[in-house]
Amino acid sequence: MITKLVIIVFGFLPVLAIAPAYAAAANTTNDKLFSGCTGSAASSPICQNKNTTDDPVLDTMKSVANIIALLTGAIAVIMVIISGIRMITANGNTESIANARKRITSALVGLVIVSASWLIVSFVIDRLIR
Repeated sequence: MITKLVIIVFGFLPVLAIAPAYAAAANTTNDKLFSGCTGSAASSPICQNKNTTDDPVLDTMKSVANIIALLTGAIAVIMVIISGIRMITANGNTESIANARKRITSALVGLVIVSASWLIVSFVIDRLIR
């Protein structure tokens, strides 16, 4: 169970590790970032889009967080279904029932951790956009 928790937690660490560095960079104003957009450089695609609110880094971070949350959520649901079937087909074997119960508990704990991680990442990213 601890191994699963470690895998889930460390799955979100790269996304959370990038967020503070990006937040520090977000304090830089557009004027400083695009100070070189003068003369012939003003017609470049980067300078043309300098006033848009679309941010490919934040969009990518949010997409990665959504995909990880979706995949781990689907895996948790599949684990609960398989463990439920094993519990039903245990034929009164207390060891099999206890094992299936542990798997269900582990899957639900993992689902809660992934949900909490996704909420934190989404909150941080949404605050960076503002």
